[in-house]
Amino acid sequence: MQRLEVVELVVRNSNGTFNVTPISIKEVKELCIMRSKLEGILIRDAINNLTDESIEYLSYLTKMVQFTSRLENYKDIDDFGGKFHNAIYTISNNTTVVKKFSN
Repeated sequence: MQRLEVVELVVRNSNGTFNVTPISIKEVKELCIMRSKLEGILIRDAINNLTDESIEYLSYLTKMVQFTSRLENYKDIDDFGGKFHNAIYTISNNTTVVKKFSN
């Protein structure tokens, strides 16, 4: 919570509880752009580190996202999509960006 407070995403109340700081549409757009650019860096780095095994795993996850999408199984779509992104993060071996995404 202290970390969120430092980056002004939460505000500590006088009684010790926290409130989420309001965020504007402009800030949301800026955060989406920032994340998109960071993910581009991770993808570039992952491409440079691809192995036959990682390509096979990413292909499997892609097929599962497509399959669960056709079934409109949103929980599994989210699960496989999350696994895909996590795999990209791991394969990228870019510990700095991954650390910022995971914490």
